[in-house]
Amino acid sequence: MKLYQAQLADIHKLAPLYVMYRQERHIHSEIETIEDFLHERLARNDIVIFYTETGQGEVTGFVQLNPMFSAVELKRIWLLYDLYAKEEVRSQVTEHLLARARQLSEETHSGLIMLHSHSAEGAHNPALTDHLRYIRNTVMYAHGAKADDGQDTTSGNDKPAE
Repeated sequence: MKLYQAQLADIHKLAPLYVMYRQERHIHSEIETIEDFLHERLARNDIVIFYTETGQGEVTGFVQLNPMFSAVELKRIWLLYDLYAKEEVRSQVTEHLLARARQLSEETHSGLIMLHSHSAEGAHNPALTDHLRYIRNTVMYAHGAKADDGQDTTSGNDKPAE
């Protein structure tokens, strides 16, 4: 397995995996929309994506890191919200991607990586994150508010309780 940092030329390889990632969350996806999203984000250096590939060129997983900045830390913080690996190689690929994300954090002298997971049973296995020295935050609360763009991109589990 090889690990790469995504470039614009890699968008067509990555887009099908993003479709699988979103389908796993019951979100309808058009590959062209995903390619446009990735092109805009990568062209503007808004995100960093690492992906894994087999020796035969099959893309097996990705992690997308989004930079934020903290006035408290006076440093960059990396938000790790999107992480996906194909089921048959999930454990191995996820471990490599999380380790590479941590390495990026060290290379960029960031304050921390904030890993947000959709579920403890998903790609973010608690035993794996503990093994890689990701610490569960039991102090801070996280809340979210969606901009009303007329499109519902959440799964049923992501909708606020009424």
